[in-house]
Amino acid sequence: MKGFRKLGEQLFNLGLTQRLGLGQRHTAGGDATAPTVVIAVTGGSPNATLPLPITFTLSEVATDFAVGDVTVGGGSIANFAGSGTAYTCEGTPTTPNGTMTFDVAGNAFHDAAGNGNTAAVQLSVVSSAFAMYDEFSDTLAAGSVNGTTATDGVSVRTVTDANSKLSLPGTGVASFATGGVGAGNPGIWYPGVARGAGKALIGKLAGTNTNYSFGWDINQAGQLVHGLNFQNGSVLRIFTYNANVTGPTPPANNAATYCAIIQRAAGAFVLIKEATAFPNWTLLYMDNVGAEATLYPAAQANGVAAIFSEDFIRQLTNNITITPLASDNFTAANGALGNTRGGGSEEAGGSGLAWTSQLGTHAIATNKATCSALDGGTGLGVATVNASNADVMIECIITRAAGNMGLVLRWTDASNYIVAFYDGTNWTINEIVSGTPNTILAATAATYGATKRTVISLNGTKIRLHYGDALVGSEATTVITTGNNHGLYTSNTGATFDNFVVWLKKGGAYDTALNPFLA
Repeated sequence: MKGFRKLGEQLFNLGLTQRLGLGQRHTAGGDATAPTVVIAVTGGSPNATLPLPITFTLSEVATDFAVGDVTVGGGSIANFAGSGTAYTCEGTPTTPNGTMTFDVAGNAFHDAAGNGNTAAVQLSVVSSAFAMYDEFSDTLAAGSVNGTTATDGVSVRTVTDANSKLSLPGTGVASFATGGVGAGNPGIWYPGVARGAGKALIGKLAGTNTNYSFGWDINQAGQLVHGLNFQNGSVLRIFTYNANVTGPTPPANNAATYCAIIQRAAGAFVLIKEATAFPNWTLLYMDNVGAEATLYPAAQANGVAAIFSEDFIRQLTNNITITPLASDNFTAANGALGNTRGGGSEEAGGSGLAWTSQLGTHAIATNKATCSALDGGTGLGVATVNASNADVMIECIITRAAGNMGLVLRWTDASNYIVAFYDGTNWTINEIVSGTPNTILAATAATYGATKRTVISLNGTKIRLHYGDALVGSEATTVITTGNNHGLYTSNTGATFDNFVVWLKKGGAYDTALNPFLA
């Protein structure tokens, strides 16, 4: 009897519990399922993308998932965004090629029924952004750097240092002190890299009234072939394999300056960034000469009084693609100019933009652009394409027959534009403002060459003209700062134009591509 009475009490209590809902979780609509979250990185691990593209996929809509719910190790996150069940953020490792971890703890967020989430499986991502890097974090006395290993633990430093002046003082920089004995001494090189379009080398350096360089070399001695040379605090030179192109005024002494030297199949792109003089990544020049199979990252003194420091040297794992704004090799059947068809450079892009004959009539003849008839009122031929930017670098190969040949820049209308033209002996740059011409670069002699590149740089008010990879005259200043139309200019129908290319001058895609690798 006692056993039956106890069983009856248990059944009574169970029924009471069920009627009162005791021991059960109250949730909206009876939902008692905890949400889950899966953390992933686009592209997997190891990952060469910076910042790391991180995704969070929830099993159901959350009401309170926020950036504070994500625990990060080995770096930081930014640009957290999303809604519903999909969220993203960007991860930046603390150290180059470092490992980052991402966690979301249990009950960090909730679904509409109030259920807390289960803890996520930790995501661990190995950053492989740099194929080679040296942060100079070790301590090495002058004369003892040669043969040591870079920060990546793999790349061996090859040093030329006759006077034992290159040291790593343990402050995160390499110190190139005074006392060098000529170009490349002291200098530091790293193992050779197979040439490939888009392979990028980035460095950060600073110096005082010196002569120092950064970039790619074809061996491990002497002067660089693709890179930047800071000379005596007043001259910035671009090494273009077989020539030294004079660039704009360099940053102030001791200014921390970033350089990016990006390989082409032949030649290289040279870019610079510095807080005051070049706040955005700026294209200084693009060489198209030199196609050695192997290139060596390097930093070096170029004079006997060199004093400078190198903060880091990094070779990117992923290639950097630089695409023209407009390009045309005019390879088409004889007839109207039509649209740009690309092919004016080894890089693809810049096609499908409409050519407009602003003055005279233009056409394609034997795979070259020509002016088939000059404007009856002005005696000129002008054709332009809208490149969507006023700050550009333009290159073209122009063959002269007679009269003036050149390029027209920032064209607004027939009364407002810039023109750079060659008369067979001299180059001149004029700005036409409200129909009134003003010479901003006086006639400057240059030796004609049918295959020489004409390269014009427009950056705000500053204009630089290069012919045959040599600066013509000096930097000029214009009051015309707007106008996205650029193109061909001639006063003779015998002139022909080939391989016309317009490059972005600064910011934009360059900042997006290169800034993540400066952290």
